[in-house]
Amino acid sequence: MLSQKILEKAIAIVDSCNYGHTLLHDELAEMLCEPKNSRTYYCAVQKLNNTCLERGKMLECIYKLGYRVVDPDNYSKQAVKQYKYGANRLKKGMKILNYAPQEKMTPYGHAEYRSVMDKAKLLEAHVAGAVVEINKLQRQQHPLQIGLNN
Repeated sequence: MLSQKILEKAIAIVDSCNYGHTLLHDELAEMLCEPKNSRTYYCAVQKLNNTCLERGKMLECIYKLGYRVVDPDNYSKQAVKQYKYGANRLKKGMKILNYAPQEKMTPYGHAEYRSVMDKAKLLEAHVAGAVVEINKLQRQQHPLQIGLNN
């Protein structure tokens, strides 16, 4: 288990890193005193990332290499990525509801199912609209960059 002292030391190291700096898995494993690629290692990195995020230093995974300190301009892209993950989880929930064996449900179970299905459809519609709006915002060019591309 990750001790508070080790976590604070790791936080200080991440805080001292420049944006865009990559911390290799080997470095992080040594820093966190956890074996690389173990469950405890990834739990410790997640705890480190959650704490660092609140201090303005988010870490993003670089597959098979380590973690990079996210550049401030990329925070919105990271947020959109998380919203898309959430939207996919909502789709999975809807799939479960769509394939539920309604004919085998008790009257109470079916009433509960209909209630959940109704709310899920509303939620799905709201999220779909929000994702479209976020994607539009993400594709828009910043007004100060328009003159630079001409």
